[in-house]
Amino acid sequence: MDGVELERSGHDASRARLRELEGALADAQRQLRDLLEVSLDWIWETDAGLRFTCVAGRLEETLGISAADLIGRSLEELANDREDAKLQQHLGEMRSHRQFRDLIFRVNTPRGLRHVRASGKPLFDPAGVCRGYRGVASDITEEIGAAARAETLYRRFAEAIECIPASLLLLDPDDRIVICNSATKQYFPRVGHLLVKGTRFEDLVRAHVASGSVREVGSDVEEWIDNRMRAHRAANMNILRATDDGRWVQITERRTSDGGTIGIRLDVTELKERERALAEKAREVAEYAKELERSNAELEQFAYVASHDLQEPLRMVASYCQLLQRRYKDKLDAEADEFIGFAVEGASRMQRLINDLLSYSRVGRRGDAFQPLDANELVRLALANLQRAVEESHARIDSDALPRITGDRTLLLQLFQNLIGNAIKFRRDEPPAIRISAHAADGNFWHFTVADNGIGIEADYTERVFLIFQRLHERDKYPGTGIGLAVARKVVEFHGGRIWLESTPNSGSRFHFTLPASPNEPQP
Repeated sequence: MDGVELERSGHDASRARLRELEGALADAQRQLRDLLEVSLDWIWETDAGLRFTCVAGRLEETLGISAADLIGRSLEELANDREDAKLQQHLGEMRSHRQFRDLIFRVNTPRGLRHVRASGKPLFDPAGVCRGYRGVASDITEEIGAAARAETLYRRFAEAIECIPASLLLLDPDDRIVICNSATKQYFPRVGHLLVKGTRFEDLVRAHVASGSVREVGSDVEEWIDNRMRAHRAANMNILRATDDGRWVQITERRTSDGGTIGIRLDVTELKERERALAEKAREVAEYAKELERSNAELEQFAYVASHDLQEPLRMVASYCQLLQRRYKDKLDAEADEFIGFAVEGASRMQRLINDLLSYSRVGRRGDAFQPLDANELVRLALANLQRAVEESHARIDSDALPRITGDRTLLLQLFQNLIGNAIKFRRDEPPAIRISAHAADGNFWHFTVADNGIGIEADYTERVFLIFQRLHERDKYPGTGIGLAVARKVVEFHGGRIWLESTPNSGSRFHFTLPASPNEPQP
């Protein structure tokens, strides 16, 4: 092979190598364009006058501006706030052919105001002359918005915890302060300057001890600090502790989801004082209640004994008065007959009063054990005992289907008999109409109502009628001792219920009372 052929062969090889390199370059350019098409960033180049000469990437998708719209425009033209000092600083760096990073500026685009972050470096020709810039840029509008929202939330949180009367301290996973409120300073009075973001909690505790604020440390300071830090790192505690100055602090610490700690300290001294005062008051009330119970028991015993012991001499007085009345009626003058009548009537009234007083004193002292009872049967027995009064007054008694209850049979029979008898006695000039009903009440109780069409009473007297010996009417018009309703209230309260009255003059009365339901047949 001569020299010409060798030269031709070399040229062919060079051309082949050139085509190979050109193909590789084209492939690389296609790959770069493909990457830019799926990237949120874009690449740009400018000339020496900082006017865009090339823009590639998803520019139109992110900003709504095509690459062709940017060609020939300068970076400064795009900026919404050209007077921004930071922007002018970076532009000055570019004009001085220096590299810049993280230039953030705002751009008015078809998609509205957007935030763009750009970084770039100068391009130099072989002679060292700057021929422009090349760099990357990205739309960070959402990032800026999220950061602003986070900052707003953080500021609101900081403002909110300042309103909390308790100390709040938030630590990161490295036990460094993230945030704390002003109330925390009262627990670290001499090292308040360390209550800032970034301070390690252990350093805060050591400075607190070194300041002499803690008197409970003892001789081994390091041991106390180690114990305190172990307790803190457990970070799941809720303790009540007395401080050196005699106050009480509730300490709660919990681990956060990221491994940090949130601690709350609340001064509960006033609550402890109130608790102590309430406990003292409760003891006083308990002692008073015990004394009152003893006194009531003594009074009931006295009433029972006094009433019982009065029975025999009073029975003798009544008997002899009645004997005088039978033997000497119409044999003495009219005035003597009247005096004897007064004596007989007074002795009889005293006997009724003593019997009623005995009944009142016996309520709750002696009686049958509580048992399930049919309220319908109790009403029937009460009406049988009141049969004569019902017939004479032509009373009409209507009763709904009543429930089963639990209690003392004798006392509950007396309760229904007293209330029905009361409705018959205090009637107007028409036959009494009485209705007995019941419905479920709270606490597994039944709410009974005995309503009548009688004379009624004024609202001011609805409580007074339940007091012993209280009478609202003349004895010659409505006889009685004034004990019946007092007995009724005592019976109801003995069974754990309550009794009250609703009444309107000349429109009747409605007695309400509650009694416990039978345990075997609770409320529906």
